[in-house]
Amino acid sequence: TPFDRLSPRMYQVAMLTIRGLSIPEVAKATGITAPQCVQRQLVFMRLGVKNDIGLLILAQRYGLGPSESGAEPRDDGKGMDS
Repeated sequence: TPFDRLSPRMYQVAMLTIRGLSIPEVAKATGITAPQCVQRQLVFMRLGVKNDIGLLILAQRYGLGPSESGAEPRDDGKGMDS
């Protein structure tokens, strides 16, 4: 999927964004500051989407989406740390 092209951190940011977290909430959840949250824009660029809605639609197309526990785990052995 296009999501396989994301680094573990970018994937985490994407999944948190899909859940509807704001930029400050994503920053807090990932331990980065809001101004450093350019990861979100990098995710959009890498996936070829323009906004949160485009990201959500793409994620749904590939069977990804919100979960109760936060960012969806990716079964590639990379984990979420980067």
